Amino acid sequence: MLLLAMLLLAATAVRAASAPPYPGLSTSSTLPAATLALAESGLALHADGKAQAAVEALQSVLDVAPSHAPTLVNLGLVWETLGLPLQAMDCYSRAIDADPELAAAYTHMGTLLRDHLKEHEMAVEALQAAAELAPTRAENWARLARLLQSRGALDD
Repeated sequence: MLLLAMLLLAATAVRAASAPPYPGLSTSSTLPAATLALAESGLALHADGKAQAAVEALQSVLDVAPSHAPTLVNLGLVWETLGLPLQAMDCYSRAIDADPELAAAYTHMGTLLRDHLKEHEMAVEALQAAAELAPTRAENWARLARLLQSRGALDD
């Protein structure tokens, strides 16, 4: 039943064009204003293709707030851009330790495990956690369904 629901959600999943690939840092963040501005500049630098400068900005944020989970996820995304999946995995793991309810950390970890590290069983666990934490985000269910389908888990 759950697998059927996942397939139905995956079949109708449409990623919103305006949804950023980042977990997002809002003004309601627990970061001080100057640190939040630095985190947002890190996101902008990454979006502009300036990955190394983004790393420096995001690491500066983590110097102030070492367990700020959204910044850890964003830094993980930059590490992936730079082709450094183990550093990205470390960031996602630290983000999950800091905030076990942050679905984006599980989403990006699962995608990294699936696409770069070829750890499909662990990817299923991470993507399932993401889907359960953010059940209205259809793309989480779609990623999980595609991975399960590629593994033959939906052939029944």
